[in-house]
Amino acid sequence: MKNDERLHKWVNDELSEDELKEFRQRPEYASLERLRRSLAHLEAPALREEEMLKAILSAPKQQARRVRLGGRRLMLYAAAAVGLLLLAWVFLLQPSSIRQFATLPKEHLEVQLPDESQVILNAESQLAYHVKDWTENRVLELEGEAYFDVAHGSSFLVQTTTGAVEVLGTQFNVRSRNGDLEVSCYTGRVAVVGTQANVETIIDAGQAIRLNADGTALRWEVSQDQREEHLLDSMRTSLEQVQLSRVLQEMERQFGVTFKTNNVDTTRVLSTEFPNDNLDVALQLVFTSLRIRYEIKSPTQVNLFQEAE
Repeated sequence: MKNDERLHKWVNDELSEDELKEFRQRPEYASLERLRRSLAHLEAPALREEEMLKAILSAPKQQARRVRLGGRRLMLYAAAAVGLLLLAWVFLLQPSSIRQFATLPKEHLEVQLPDESQVILNAESQLAYHVKDWTENRVLELEGEAYFDVAHGSSFLVQTTTGAVEVLGTQFNVRSRNGDLEVSCYTGRVAVVGTQANVETIIDAGQAIRLNADGTALRWEVSQDQREEHLLDSMRTSLEQVQLSRVLQEMERQFGVTFKTNNVDTTRVLSTEFPNDNLDVALQLVFTSLRIRYEIKSPTQVNLFQEAE
């Protein structure tokens, strides 16, 4: 199938799941998605045909002429807008040296880097890097969360808005959200540099660190069982010493649901872990020990109730 046909189907939401997955691999996908979201807020002016017709028939000739001029002006404005959109579209479709990837809620995307390193981009995340100068400038820009399985002997820098992670040949996870930078190392070593926390450190396999937006840092150990689970199944979310509200945000991101908390205290601090592909199991793992009853009201809403101690 030709690329223009695939693009046409994407614009009209006619791609199959396999075609959509392949389309998201295109270098310009992130830019196209941003453009489509921007255009979604634009609406064509409502045309009240009957009222316009009555006005034209009842108006004097001179006034009717002004009405026609107004319609012509509207057509000119519309043509100009279409021209601008076409220019933007053509510009976005030009060959780019930047490779970009993006995911929506509930989505995960596997990406292979030029050095054959593997990346799993988590839900609501973006990843970008320069293709042409990858050999000399191995820098990845990450917004959100991603799991990295680095090819043997390879190295690169993962840059986020709150810090950077230098790869020393390893398997690790990076989460950059809400001003925090969290890195968990499963094999090998990684160097972590935080811009706000002013921290430069190296963490080894079995270690994790979170550089908080307020400038503080938290370190902890990743158990052998957790490391083995993540190496076998990277599609898991692990949270250490965070408020329940943060846990709910991550679950909403992974499963596309919203929580109605009712009488539940969302400021309580906890550590938890859950799979990203099974809502029922995730709810049980997170809420059972907290004595929180949950009710799946609909595919997109979960109600929570704090039970008496």
